[in-house]
Amino acid sequence: MKKLTSLSAFLLAGLIPLLISCNSGNSDRKPLSQDTVIGKASRLKLQSTIELPNVKGGFDLMAVDIKGHRLFVCAEDNHSLEVINLETGKPVLSIPNLNQPHWVFYFIEKNRIYVATGGDGKV
Repeated sequence: MKKLTSLSAFLLAGLIPLLISCNSGNSDRKPLSQDTVIGKASRLKLQSTIELPNVKGGFDLMAVDIKGHRLFVCAEDNHSLEVINLETGKPVLSIPNLNQPHWVFYFIEKNRIYVATGGDGKV
């Protein structure tokens, strides 16, 4: 099996405004219809590839910090959480020694990340 050493990023037309409108808490906005979401998803195209040469194996879930321009990636087989700067497209930090990180959540109000691990069941 080929080892994954890069992360491909896809651009969804209007993704940032879409995420902001979904998370803004503005109750005046109507929920997005399934047709709207599917229509936008059909416009996915490869934007760039981010090399992660020190990461071996596959990835699990990811979280994004839109304001801070960061992407948090669970590198499950590498036992690490990778932090990528979305403006530069470069990795900026690797948090090692996580026991099979599966899930990551970025809590914007507290500027904190939470990682759930499958090997020991800790957060």
